[in-house]
Amino acid sequence: MKHFFLLLFIVCLTGCFHQNFGSYEHYLQSRHIPPVSVSEFPHCQGYGCPQITRVSLNDQSWSEFKYIFTPPSRSAEQERTRIKQAISLFERKVGPLTHTDVDVGDTFKKTGKGQLDCVDESTNTTIYMALLEQKGWILLHDIEPPQVRTPFTTGAWPHQTASIQDKKTGARFAVDSWFDDNGLPPYIVPLDDWIMGWKPADWDQR
Repeated sequence: MKHFFLLLFIVCLTGCFHQNFGSYEHYLQSRHIPPVSVSEFPHCQGYGCPQITRVSLNDQSWSEFKYIFTPPSRSAEQERTRIKQAISLFERKVGPLTHTDVDVGDTFKKTGKGQLDCVDESTNTTIYMALLEQKGWILLHDIEPPQVRTPFTTGAWPHQTASIQDKKTGARFAVDSWFDDNGLPPYIVPLDDWIMGWKPADWDQR
């Protein structure tokens, strides 16, 4: 019983556990995150998104994203590869503006200012993908609300990830930017595998 309450405490501390939502818009509203707009968009940090910063990118930066998605993706697989590249670019652009360029993978390897947990990471990744969708660059996937896995399915800590769904096949994928440092591309893996505890092959050796 003592271990159970300890687990609940850690879950609440990290913020990596919450109810599921029907759409990513409802998820963002539930966290009182301002609307996502290409002209100015929110960025969250502070472990569970308590701190919101409004961010703007210039035309030169947006042209770099456009280059990634030009010409339009020929397949869903190619689009997922491009999404990984774009999320990496977002982190490299936004990190210095929000002082989160010092973020390292994991939640507990480093703490303090500029460090993100899985709620921060998955929320920001969802926002970035929403921006790409608004720009007309994500065409073959739907942006879904973040998904959660619990100790009941993995035997490990609760964890949250951004997610997408292939419009043609219905296949769902985790888009997880939490495992690695700021600016490195996220992992995109089948959501069912992620729910059951997927992690990078070298994770236990890090």
